[in-house]
Amino acid sequence: MIELSINELCENNMKKHRTERLEMDPHFLIARNVPWCDEYDYLSFTGRMHGRRKWSRKEYWKLEWALYQLVDEEDFSQELYWRAFKIFSITQNSFTSHYDPRDLYKIRNLKRSELYEIRQRFRSVFEGFFSGQMPSLKYYEEQNPLLIDQGD
Repeated sequence: MIELSINELCENNMKKHRTERLEMDPHFLIARNVPWCDEYDYLSFTGRMHGRRKWSRKEYWKLEWALYQLVDEEDFSQELYWRAFKIFSITQNSFTSHYDPRDLYKIRNLKRSELYEIRQRFRSVFEGFFSGQMPSLKYYEEQNPLLIDQGD
């Protein structure tokens, strides 16, 4: 049996809390979805979509939440726009490839009807982000659990 010292336990606990705080930082959530960023994570929304060919609702909710948080930021940087556009572009390419019968790429865990709905939501959220006017949450049948308390 391995025993950890009190210092090791405290250090592990601090790392866990630091990670949890970062995980809900909107800038970090955007960066972890962009392959060209140091923070990129293969378990992020885009990582799972591209690498595993799976739509992760949990990871998408985080990404959508981040966009709703960042749209009202006063100091909008070109870097943030670029990162958001890369996420949009990568995902749109995945949708296009999925629909192309000559392409081997397929999103494995979605039915065609689900994909149409998800694609529309994804597009409207990103259009809202780039225009500075996010779509009303009432518009969507399925609610993002991270945005429920925020209202409209």
